[in-house]
Amino acid sequence: MASELKANEPNVAVWRETVTDLTAGAAGGQPFDLVKVRLQTQNGGNTLPTARNIWAKEGPLAFYRGTLMPLLGVGACVSIQFGAFHGIRQAIESYNTDKRPGHDSTLSIPQYYLAGAGAGVATSIISVQIYNGPLGCALKLIGTAGIASIYRGQAVILLREIHGYGVWLAAYEGLVGIAMARQQKEREELPS
Repeated sequence: MASELKANEPNVAVWRETVTDLTAGAAGGQPFDLVKVRLQTQNGGNTLPTARNIWAKEGPLAFYRGTLMPLLGVGACVSIQFGAFHGIRQAIESYNTDKRPGHDSTLSIPQYYLAGAGAGVATSIISVQIYNGPLGCALKLIGTAGIASIYRGQAVILLREIHGYGVWLAAYEGLVGIAMARQQKEREELPS
């Protein structure tokens, strides 16, 4: 009973860390999203020249205009990201068990990267910046530049998501493994 009560108590440190992580994630991803939106709404152009143009003509703070909505949407993205990551991780663990019966199903760092990259793909599907609502944005893009304009700039976002989540989650799992080995504890016994 006491352990159930303790498990249900709010942990201020966890909430503070979560809010900090969400804010940092939105702040780090916002410049990429802005460049993608500019690529979608302007005719022609490539990623680097567009980013340079924003910096030169509008200044570095221009990359953070409209950050509130992405910050609010990060919670949904994180939920999808971790759901996809854990689903892919479990699939790889099953593969490892089937491939090597009797051996540990623990993932290697490259396999964690693969699971993280898959989470990046899943997250990129919903992380498109909102512009007067998704339908309004889609209608404006289609009306001005055709259906292909909806996907303009998606490659840079997909690249960010795949590599970013792959590196992040592979590093995280590697550090969890080190902590487990040093503390001689199971994953569930480590503090969150």
